[in-house]
Amino acid sequence: MGVILLIAGIAAASMSFTPSLVLQYIFVASSLAVGIIGLLLGKNKDGSLMRSTYYSWIGLILIGLSIALMIWGTSAIALINVLGFFLLILGMVEFVFVLQILNYESNIPWKIVGLKLTLSATTSIGAASILTIAGFDGYMALLFMGLLFVTVGLTLIQVSRLTIDTDTSVTY
Repeated sequence: MGVILLIAGIAAASMSFTPSLVLQYIFVASSLAVGIIGLLLGKNKDGSLMRSTYYSWIGLILIGLSIALMIWGTSAIALINVLGFFLLILGMVEFVFVLQILNYESNIPWKIVGLKLTLSATTSIGAASILTIAGFDGYMALLFMGLLFVTVGLTLIQVSRLTIDTDTSVTY
């Protein structure tokens, strides 16, 4: 999931000053791909219920994002607004699951909790900042959107590396 978001972020940042319809298709394809992966991971019953629920929610939100981008993301500013709205939702959902981790019965490594909390804050604050910047300069907002996707992608890659090293029954 992180690699796909990383690639989408690099593409968005590199195309930010010459946006085209290709940028919309990149975000639609990447959010749909990550959403499907999230749903598939959510259907996997090998992990915990919280892990399954987390990936199912993320998958559904990202599939909803791809549908919303196809319908409403027709211009650069509309694309930024739709992406920003869904990134705010993802940041809030991420924060809710961080709170669930803290209430979890098993010990969760603090590195994972810290990375998830950083991911939640970065996504929410970044989305709010991007929506604010979009009112002034759409091209700069697209650049920061790409950088946010790169940051989220790198963080998800790091979280997945940490969860591979820990027991899957205690991580989500």
